Amino acid sequence: DGALADSIPIRKMQEMGCDKIIVVLTKPDNYRKKKHPEFMAKLIDIAQVGRSAAMELLQTGRPCAFCASMAELDSITAKSISIAAQNGDETAIEVYKYVGRMLGKAMAIVIDLLNPEMIVIGSVFVRSEQLLRDEMQKAINAECLAPAAAACRVVPAELGEALGDIA
Repeated sequence: DGALADSIPIRKMQEMGCDKIIVVLTKPDNYRKKKHPEFMAKLIDIAQVGRSAAMELLQTGRPCAFCASMAELDSITAKSISIAAQNGDETAIEVYKYVGRMLGKAMAIVIDLLNPEMIVIGSVFVRSEQLLRDEMQKAINAECLAPAAAACRVVPAELGEALGDIA
């Protein structure tokens, strides 16, 4: 289904010398998956990590850029935390560092189990790669078998937000 690899590896087949490629689709041409915004965020739940961090600060009388009061806790989103992090808010940056580490640990399991050459991540990784990449890579390097980690690249989906419509 393309979750961990190219869903239709046409380029690879061409590189291998194939010049006649038949693709059999199992869904109508106009099929599109229903949008599931923030899917990756729900897996690692950036907003929930942000709510916990904001609550801790608010309980000590200190607001953060993405949440000024307890009344705003339920309105925290991955996007609001991302904007705050990009503007230099230390709490938001720490939220993304934590999530990057958790993402890296999850990727390390996939890499060690399946030994892929590439993992393509869409959704929140496409939007926030610069906030997640360093900590994710550190966790992969720390958790993975070194040869498997060296052989695998983790990249944002070129289709960006449209990845879920196709894959």
